[in-house]
Amino acid sequence: MAAKNETLINGVQLTASAVALYTSPVNGAGTRVVAFTATNSSAGTETYTLHVVPSGGSADSTNVLVKAKSLIANEDDEPVAIINHLIPPGGTIEVLASTTLTIAVRASGIEFT
Repeated sequence: MAAKNETLINGVQLTASAVALYTSPVNGAGTRVVAFTATNSSAGTETYTLHVVPSGGSADSTNVLVKAKSLIANEDDEPVAIINHLIPPGGTIEVLASTTLTIAVRASGIEFT
């Protein structure tokens, strides 16, 4: 099995709807998340919710890892809940914010083939 370090999500600003920001390669053996950061760049408190969704699934209560985590103005968060999780082939990382374009996320990981 080969492993390749990758930037999974590169500074994407969130919307108020769950959106797939990363999809693990379908023909691979999964992707391990090694770092994830959420940054609130607004002047107020905002929240974000983070899901790891299996291939063909949708973001719901069965796959939420971080639910409505509050970040005060200009605060960063590195949620341990996603670290070392294996995103299955075709699975996604989906994230949403309480207000569009207030929180940005970045993630790094290892793709296995």
